[in-house]
Amino acid sequence: SILRKSAKARKSMTSSLSSMDKAARKLLHRESSATDQNEHARYASPCSNTASICATVAIETDGGPLLPRNPLPSTIEFVGGTSKPWVLSIHTDQKSLDKGLDVQAAQHVERQTYNSEVEAIAARAVYSPPRKHTTKNGGVCFTCLKTFTMFKRRAMHCRSCGVCICSNCSTTWTSIGLPSTFNIKNETSLRICGTCEWLSHAFRQALLSGQYDEAIALHATGNVNARSPFVNVKGETLYPIHCASLGGNTALLKWLVDEVFCPIMLSSVLEPNVRGSTSCLDTPLRTSKNRSVLDIAVGKQDVDMMQYLVVEKSMSVHDLKDHQSALLSLEAALRRLGGS
Repeated sequence: SILRKSAKARKSMTSSLSSMDKAARKLLHRESSATDQNEHARYASPCSNTASICATVAIETDGGPLLPRNPLPSTIEFVGGTSKPWVLSIHTDQKSLDKGLDVQAAQHVERQTYNSEVEAIAARAVYSPPRKHTTKNGGVCFTCLKTFTMFKRRAMHCRSCGVCICSNCSTTWTSIGLPSTFNIKNETSLRICGTCEWLSHAFRQALLSGQYDEAIALHATGNVNARSPFVNVKGETLYPIHCASLGGNTALLKWLVDEVFCPIMLSSVLEPNVRGSTSCLDTPLRTSKNRSVLDIAVGKQDVDMMQYLVVEKSMSVHDLKDHQSALLSLEAALRRLGGS
């Protein structure tokens, strides 16, 4: 009897979620055309591109001088015949390239595939590792300009931008804070210069506070990692998209997803079926506390953001972890629709 009741309850919950998903999509789609213009007026920058935004928002770092990354070589090719026909090839071994060791350099080429050329171009900016600077500038630290020594002021490279710094002007990140292409030796911790540390913190704060112009200007420096997570943000590891969702600025989240191509879903390949073919399962990209961008938007009852994620990006309420918050957000959307 207990098992029958449990099965009936699960069936009822599944039915409720399906109905809620359909209702949410229908409701948010009706709101979409009515709210897009208002939302853009509230959030969007008057500047039309990153270059103009950088001209109006000055970036003054507290971590030292800023030098944009000089990436290692990469290529983008159209191969066709596949669902993702654009192939991005990124060199990751600077020593082999500089020594002309073509065979060895070819062994350290990262290849990724994308649906479109614009996605591949965006990925190249994210995953191409920076060229490490030499110490032939007189043997001084890029930040403090003091001479390197063997022990007290040892020379090292910032793994985020490539400048040569001393140990006193560096900090340590866990390896997940940078793309894997920046770390071909699979080290667990990486040295970072004070400027890149400051940029990362400033970018995170701009996202969390919904500062559209500031976030885009920081990203335009070229030394910000928009697809790498921030570790230990109040005890939680968050990706930039999660920070933008928490910040409540839908236009800022749209910029990250639609222009910078930060993923909100992850594709995992399933085991081959009886016919021998494989399929992919898309699951939401989550924080260390198992929250997706939609979970965060629903928890804040942010109807505009829910509308964007459900209607435009095809996220489903089936993936939500907190069903009570989902019901409260649906109620908030209904009340707003009724008052419009």
